[in-house]
Amino acid sequence: MIIPEQSITDICREIPEAQPVLYDKQMRLSQLAFDSRLVYNPVQTLFIALRGAARDGHDYVFELYEKGVRNFIVEESFDHTRFNANFVVVPHTLKALQHWAKNHRAKYHLPVIGITGSNGKTVVKEWLYQLLHKREKIARSPRSYNSQIGLPLSVLQISSSHTLGIFEAGISQKGEMQKLFEILQPQYGIFTNIGDAHNANFQSVDEKCKEKAKLFQKSEKVIFSADYLPVKHALENILPPHKLVSWSVNKNVCKYKVETVVREEKSEIGIYTSFGKQVFTIPFVDKGSVENAIHIFILLMELGCNVKEFVQDFENLQPVSMRLSMSEGKNNSLIINDAYNSDLESLENALEYLAVQGKFRKKIAVISDIISSEKDKEQIYKELAHLVNTKNIAELIAIGPDLMHHQTLFKELNTRFYPDTDTFIHDIVHLDLSNTAVLLKGARKFKFEKISKIIEAKQHTTVLNIDLSALAHNYKFFKSKLRKNTKVMAMVKAMSYGSGHHELAFTLEQCGADYFGVAYADEGIALRKAGVTKPVMVMNPEKSSYSDIIKYRLEPEIYDFDSLKSFCKAVESFFDPVENFPVHIKLDTGMHRLGFLPEEIEQLSEALQETRPYLKVQSVFSHLADADNPDKQFTLRQIALYEQMYDMLSKALGYNPVKHILNTAGVLYHSKYQFDMVRLGIGLYGIGGQEKNLQNVATFKTKISQIKTAKKGEYVGYSCAEKMIKDTLVAIIPAGYADGIDRRLGNGNAAFLVNGKLAPTIGNICMDMCMIDVSGIKNVKSGDEVIIFGKDLSPKMLADRIGTIPYEILTGVSHRVKRTFFKE
Repeated sequence: MIIPEQSITDICREIPEAQPVLYDKQMRLSQLAFDSRLVYNPVQTLFIALRGAARDGHDYVFELYEKGVRNFIVEESFDHTRFNANFVVVPHTLKALQHWAKNHRAKYHLPVIGITGSNGKTVVKEWLYQLLHKREKIARSPRSYNSQIGLPLSVLQISSSHTLGIFEAGISQKGEMQKLFEILQPQYGIFTNIGDAHNANFQSVDEKCKEKAKLFQKSEKVIFSADYLPVKHALENILPPHKLVSWSVNKNVCKYKVETVVREEKSEIGIYTSFGKQVFTIPFVDKGSVENAIHIFILLMELGCNVKEFVQDFENLQPVSMRLSMSEGKNNSLIINDAYNSDLESLENALEYLAVQGKFRKKIAVISDIISSEKDKEQIYKELAHLVNTKNIAELIAIGPDLMHHQTLFKELNTRFYPDTDTFIHDIVHLDLSNTAVLLKGARKFKFEKISKIIEAKQHTTVLNIDLSALAHNYKFFKSKLRKNTKVMAMVKAMSYGSGHHELAFTLEQCGADYFGVAYADEGIALRKAGVTKPVMVMNPEKSSYSDIIKYRLEPEIYDFDSLKSFCKAVESFFDPVENFPVHIKLDTGMHRLGFLPEEIEQLSEALQETRPYLKVQSVFSHLADADNPDKQFTLRQIALYEQMYDMLSKALGYNPVKHILNTAGVLYHSKYQFDMVRLGIGLYGIGGQEKNLQNVATFKTKISQIKTAKKGEYVGYSCAEKMIKDTLVAIIPAGYADGIDRRLGNGNAAFLVNGKLAPTIGNICMDMCMIDVSGIKNVKSGDEVIIFGKDLSPKMLADRIGTIPYEILTGVSHRVKRTFFKE
């Protein structure tokens, strides 16, 4: 992350309790990093070693030192004496980061807007930026950087050139907001709304609102909707009436009465003020967007702005993609799409993501002009050229008149310049996409979606969206249930339960996963070719794949004497001599699938001795058959038998292989037996007994192709399976059983979400499409989104309707359905 350039000595002054151990006091720094994989300018980078549930930043200091980093913030327990580098030693690195941000913020007297609430924080922030960036030099949170780590990192970007700060603050439990308030100290605030997020960590909605309201305890004015009564009451408890700026569409007591009218694809909003009615329009009709726009318009009025100057800007507001998305491109390419804004801070984040996901691919960046209020464009494009030059970009496509005007700054880069997007599209045939990772990063007005439509591999309307941020959240939730030293094997078999493959593995690798588990060697080979380096266990190794398993350093499960003997022979005869090749011994403790039985352990012990020096037992494991059953007796018998069998084997081997038996349900209900490692599967994807603490990862959706009326007595679909008992509005959607909608879900056995309302299926599910009843849904039209499963309609709900399990629903999504990966 880019921070204002300053010396390491200056930074030490802003961190209380800092104990500097400096070999170069004048070292000047302009980058701050807390992830070792995202360091690209080591000489000017300060690395802060944060401790988390999954990783400890101190474990990566040596690696970063080898890469050239010479400036670190570390805790007192870390032995820094063996390094010739600058160390800022502190009692607690997270607290040091927060104290540094607090003192950094105090140096600057620019007005700051703080935003909190359950939903809409990022949209409000980005819309304020869209409206004000031509008038102000704005420092703002990157994406959704609003946490105990994210907010201080955001604040540290503030420099003397900024004239306004816009930051969001989010919390998940009590005690967090006071720390964020002390850092941010916002003069103005927006409390967007209150919803269900993080309810489990608060005793009530009122308690949650009181905690969030602490952000504004010293603010001059706070904008909020009086229709959210818990929000209103929380703010009234901490601020006098003259600082509260309320509005209402429901005739509640407030400062501003508001009315809204939907006209086609737009919302007309009227705000009654002491100087008359103010009317403006936004190109959105959903409740959340309307609320967000009202908050912003009222804030502008309270700031003394001439709001009439903004009316046209409100009508031109652009949708905010809070997600950096990723999809498969043509010619084995990877497309990373972040084309919703353009500034140096978000460009740096996008380039870092390109580096992580692109791994061994050739990297291409397609970038538009930077839209900025700064008059010194020369300096902006100097910084842009330097930034791109440090990120190992093979080819830069620069689009826009400003970039063309500053071509001379990009001499060190392989760059092609185009005045506009259409000109580039005419030349796109010359772009070699083979095995590349392509970043699309540009301002809305350049319409980079035209480019993505051309280079993406699949154009099918039906998509499976994968939320990588939710995946990371779920991993961290399960990791919090484990001892610090317990390893995690993340199961990514069956295309990660239908969700994708290496894209999810990279995210889990970033989270700290120690191992990956796949079903077949082909899946493991795909991970290796994509650049995944962590150990991979193959659970169903076929004899025909043994040579590839050895070649790609995959680790097979061994479950019987035949597989043990034949794999040992394959290792022994491999053209490149191998010793101590890792294998995993599977024990059958009662599930009666693959595995060695208890009576075979003595023979197995002898057989393993004969495999030396070719094989080494990396782990010994078993599988729980009934871990989520409240009656724990069967599971406890399995675990007891497993421990007996493991002890016999390890004694015979003379060493202790990695010991693991718990799966997702086992972690939740039998964490006492986590041993050396656990295996996480369906829980990572948001399913499995703790849904209130997990986030949905996969959303299967499509769009309505056509709407028509079926009269009473008419039939719909094949075999005339369903006769209409009344006039029915029928929507046809382009997804059928070939896409993954189980045929049993037809004839009203399930319903999908359209505009937030359930629409039951009608008739039989066809191969490529199906029909749903949208009779009771207002303003429904062709092109409207249909959620087959997702956050508010889980795979488990569909599974329950047809007597199956969520695994079958998830893994049933066809490979022809486009997977799009995004990160909040």
